[in-house]
Amino acid sequence: MTDKKEEINADDSIIYIKHKNESTIYEIPASAVQHSNLLREIIDCETDKYTLDNPIVISEVNAETMPFIINYMRYYDNKLEKPPPESPIKDIHISVIFGDEYKLFSDIYSENDTLKEKIIKINSITESALYFDFKYLHKKLCAIIASLLLNIDINQIKSLLN
Repeated sequence: MTDKKEEINADDSIIYIKHKNESTIYEIPASAVQHSNLLREIIDCETDKYTLDNPIVISEVNAETMPFIINYMRYYDNKLEKPPPESPIKDIHISVIFGDEYKLFSDIYSENDTLKEKIIKINSITESALYFDFKYLHKKLCAIIASLLLNIDINQIKSLLN
């Protein structure tokens, strides 16, 4: 497994990926896919196989989550993925906990969204993170949800279930 990771990191090629229901084809450095176990298995070091005319096609996740997933991989290109914040979540804004990395998460929902809409959007990205098999991303997204629920009344949380 280490050999594959080193080969991918050493490669300067581009991986092309798209969602089945979208026309946008994303370009990602082959080294940026190192944190996605799914993509590492798909390309199996044959990066020249996935061209602009023959991109990796993803169909099992919500198409709206693809830009976030791609940006996450690009952010961690040739860097170690930071672990998720400690549990339980501290009673400070999640941007303080995440530091520089927070810019990745700052647009995943609108401040005007209801709590339920925010959780639904984050959950959709969480499903994609699990599908792409990132080591820490789903835990970071769960931490964001936990931070949203931190000071919410239990009755309001129960109302989300309806």
